Amino acid sequence: MSMRIPSVVSDIGENKYIIDDGSDRFFASNEEKCAEKMTRVILDDSLTPKIGERGVLETRRKHCVETLAKIYVSRTQSVLE
Repeated sequence: MSMRIPSVVSDIGENKYIIDDGSDRFFASNEEKCAEKMTRVILDDSLTPKIGERGVLETRRKHCVETLAKIYVSRTQSVLE
């Protein structure tokens, strides 16, 4: 997501929790959906910058080292109390 490249991914595992379908990436549950979503990404040039920027913002908001460190410290403090 932080590379600003639109992608199509399977809607399994962690993808369900870290990806907002159509906002920062696209889910595809089968080959037909995969082809449909990939065609959309390829043909619509306006999607790349929009999706790319949202992906970067989402990565920074939820998955960067600073954010994860704050969560870790907060949870560790609550356990120690």
